[in-house]
Amino acid sequence: MLYNRNYRGFTLVDVVVTIAILAILLGSAVPSFNSLMERNRLINVVRNFRSNVNFSRTESIKRNTATRFSFNNTDPADWCYGLKLNTTCDCKETDSSDPSYCEIDGAPWIVSSAEFPGTKLVNNVLPYGGTLSINPVRGTIVEGAGNVTFSTDSMALRIVTSGLGHMNMCSPTDTQISSETSAGAGVHGFGTYSSC
Repeated sequence: MLYNRNYRGFTLVDVVVTIAILAILLGSAVPSFNSLMERNRLINVVRNFRSNVNFSRTESIKRNTATRFSFNNTDPADWCYGLKLNTTCDCKETDSSDPSYCEIDGAPWIVSSAEFPGTKLVNNVLPYGGTLSINPVRGTIVEGAGNVTFSTDSMALRIVTSGLGHMNMCSPTDTQISSETSAGAGVHGFGTYSSC
């Protein structure tokens, strides 16, 4: 029998070896990708909170009236905060005609865990006693200093505010996480930020 050596293509062994190598490479890359996604979710929720506080400071000064953030984290995985002028609000309220509905100029102003899946607001005590009030004179925080800690299943990030309204992102220590939050076992600080 004569064999023609001019055939081109891949043998079954070539294909199986290639698939095995790809499976090994993908298997090692997926955990890193998941960790990257978790880090990005946590950074996004903290940056969003920081941006919202800055927005409320600006609105408070512009309108010459106090703005108030109202927090709700009865379940750390089902958290929310809302913003309203001159009074507190209930970020769980869905009826826009209710006086406790969080809104500014008729537009809803609520941020919740639904927008940031996989994140938790893990302060054991509601941040700022449940309400963060912004003074309209200088945009300072009425209650003074405080902090908000957000976490995912494996890492936590805190935003600390001074009475003047300066905000700093930091990584809570393992001791702070276990004593001050409901984050649970296995949650550690965010390595790229300085410790709180």
